[in-house]
Amino acid sequence: MKVLKLGETTYAVLNERSTAGYPRYHIVKYTTESITCTCEDYQRNHHKKPNYACKHIKAVFRAYGVDIESYGDNKLSKWIRGDKA
Repeated sequence: MKVLKLGETTYAVLNERSTAGYPRYHIVKYTTESITCTCEDYQRNHHKKPNYACKHIKAVFRAYGVDIESYGDNKLSKWIRGDKA
């Protein structure tokens, strides 16, 4: 996946090997309160699990050197709010 920063807190994530059979992109945005994605997986699952991270959100974190897998829900919330320790 390719990540392109569109604004201070907005990213486009291009998935060239989409399950749709053609390249697709989704928009990932974050605020001090949350991080969201426009993909169907995020829209379907984010209300079931706090701080749900779809593969597009994970791609943004990886692109900026953050190992999201090492963050639990509480740590991810802190990271979003600016406490990156």
